[in-house]
Amino acid sequence: MRPAYHISSSKTYTLLELAGVVKDVYKELYGIDIPVHTPNGMSVEDFSIFSNKPRYQISNSALKALGFEPKCDVHEGVRQMFHYFEKHDINA
Repeated sequence: MRPAYHISSSKTYTLLELAGVVKDVYKELYGIDIPVHTPNGMSVEDFSIFSNKPRYQISNSALKALGFEPKCDVHEGVRQMFHYFEKHDINA
């Protein structure tokens, strides 16, 4: 059996923090401030409210041993995702 690798930067984000990144990048690219709400309908402005909770981190030590280094951070990855959607006319 071939080894499997988890690809990560070793930096973790809560889903709420990731939503904040998407919101920030969207505003940067399109000038529109999109709202973010929790499943119970609470409007969110502070994306760090759950940052002190325990997190599970995917280890990328096996990839690092092979020389892997991330080429972009999560903000740039989300930016590239939006550009990909535009290029391929995907309305997400």
